[in-house]
Amino acid sequence: MSSADMEMKMATGFSAPSCQSDEAPATPPCTNEGETAISLGAHEAMQWHSHRTQRELVDAHRSLSEGLHQLRVAVEYLNAFIEPLEAGVLATDADGRTMIVNSAAERLLGIERKRLIGRSAECLDSRISPPISLARATRSGRTVPPMRRVLRRSDGSQFLVETTLRLLRDSTGGVFGCVLVLKDLSPLHEMERKLQQAEQLASIGKVAAALAHDVRSPVAVIEGFGHLLLQSLQPSDPCRRYAESIVQAAAHLNQAVTGTLILAQEPRLDMRDIAPLALLEEVKEMVEREVEGMGLADIEVHVEVAEEDVEGDAMDGTFRLWADRDQIIRALMNLCRNAIEAMPSGGSLTLRCSASPRSTWEKPALRLSVADTGVGVPPEIRRRLFDPFETTKEDGVGLGLAIVKKVAELHGGSVSFETSAGNGTVFHMDLPAVRTSQM
Repeated sequence: MSSADMEMKMATGFSAPSCQSDEAPATPPCTNEGETAISLGAHEAMQWHSHRTQRELVDAHRSLSEGLHQLRVAVEYLNAFIEPLEAGVLATDADGRTMIVNSAAERLLGIERKRLIGRSAECLDSRISPPISLARATRSGRTVPPMRRVLRRSDGSQFLVETTLRLLRDSTGGVFGCVLVLKDLSPLHEMERKLQQAEQLASIGKVAAALAHDVRSPVAVIEGFGHLLLQSLQPSDPCRRYAESIVQAAAHLNQAVTGTLILAQEPRLDMRDIAPLALLEEVKEMVEREVEGMGLADIEVHVEVAEEDVEGDAMDGTFRLWADRDQIIRALMNLCRNAIEAMPSGGSLTLRCSASPRSTWEKPALRLSVADTGVGVPPEIRRRLFDPFETTKEDGVGLGLAIVKKVAELHGGSVSFETSAGNGTVFHMDLPAVRTSQM
């Protein structure tokens, strides 16, 4: 083998056949054989490099897939972590685009999540007062201190929130986004309001207790002598109407003092079973006398009874109220007086007895309702309707409905209402009851 053949074999891994042969060569001449060997070697080298590149691509794809899977797991974990939070959470990127929104933020803002994702978070500045610019905070790298702000929902309602802004930084300290946390302070604000109300009622209680003995005694004397004066006057006597005014004013003052004491203190209830229909009929007579005394002949008073309760029992004596009779009458009369005042042009006042939605076999309950066909309750006071001193009357004190609520709660019951502008209002008192079989 020549030195050239030896070098070819070493270079390509193939041995070139000898040119000296008696037979015709089956392959191209020696020079062509060398070129073919070189070509075959280059082809195998290219295949090797191709296989290697493919393996690297497969490994890179596998690594990328694993990275994407880990990223998806991390995102799902993050969403699962922030989704049940009561506070609203929004996360933005470095350009201020919203990337993550939880359900609480969606509820607080009143905006669907799909309308926030990918959009600039600057739209929040039109809803938060004072505004907070997430993009500006991200660019400046300065954290905004937590503070209370007013948040306006998409429906126009407003409530108090606490905003907390935290910047997201990478390992080098660069800011790549921020997180805004919105905490609804409405429950806290309502608690503070009720605390102030309780302190106010406590102050009233002290004053009422001090005045009760000094006021109720002379009022009782005035009312008593007023009744004696009425009895001594003939119906045709012109002075009779003055005596009637004295009795009515004394009775009104006595009711005001008693109502204030109910709000300020915990009265001792005289609980007993009461026939609800007889009670409503008694209240109906009292209301008719007041209507007649006020000269309101265009107001009709009715009593209605549901035929059966939610469990199919007839309402013909199966249930009886378990309550303090005087307190319930006082509450119903307050509701009736409000109903009369809500019908300045006349109308219909209905006293209704039915089974309460709260009624169960273990804990039966009755619903006493007072319905009118009046003007309805204005929307702006509905939320505070049962608060003390909330009134729409020029000469009103605002204690009537507060007393109704207190009486219901003292009995372990509740009060609610339904109203429609121009179509009247219905107040419901749900009170504990007893079955006649349990008596």
